[in-house]
Amino acid sequence: MYNKVIESFTKFWNSIIDKLPDFLVSLIILVTFIVLGNLFYRMFKRRIQTRLKDTIISSFLGEFIKWAFYTFGLTFMLFNLGLGGIAGRSTA
Repeated sequence: MYNKVIESFTKFWNSIIDKLPDFLVSLIILVTFIVLGNLFYRMFKRRIQTRLKDTIISSFLGEFIKWAFYTFGLTFMLFNLGLGGIAGRSTA
């Protein structure tokens, strides 16, 4: 019984170690998209605000762009982890 528990834990631990590089790359992808989202949010909001003189529309468009980057980053992260079905792609 003890040997089966040790063997199961060893298999589980090895599967975690095998997935670790994919997880780290996915984390880098997500952080990159978060940084890009914040960068484009600031840049786009300033440019629209100076042209339209309307803070509500510029804030909304800036937030929309920021969250679009977040969503794409999360989607790419899930695809990289092999969870593409969760991100919306059917594997059937």
